[in-house]
Amino acid sequence: MSVTLGSYDQNQQVYVTFKKEEPLEIVHCTGNVSLKDGKVAVHAHAVFADMNGQTIGGHIFSGTVVYAGEIYIQELLGKPLEREYDDTTGLSLWKECQNGPQDHQD
Repeated sequence: MSVTLGSYDQNQQVYVTFKKEEPLEIVHCTGNVSLKDGKVAVHAHAVFADMNGQTIGGHIFSGTVVYAGEIYIQELLGKPLEREYDDTTGLSLWKECQNGPQDHQD
């Protein structure tokens, strides 16, 4: 197994990554699938454990290869979630979430 994980450095506005190549067990994985620049984008975070129970975790990057895993995907109906660049954070955030809660008219 080879995992590339990272976390976001808010000051530099870049992801800092590291790679582990050893037998690991997926302890937990969560994320979402949305659109970015009109293409499908997966955003996932995971926790892995080694043979001694030591854990590591973070944002999963491409190039991660796992031996086996089971994934449950829940489809959300309605307008697709789309990401766009946010100048304040330096991240691609969901369009609806960038401006905070919206007032709803009845």
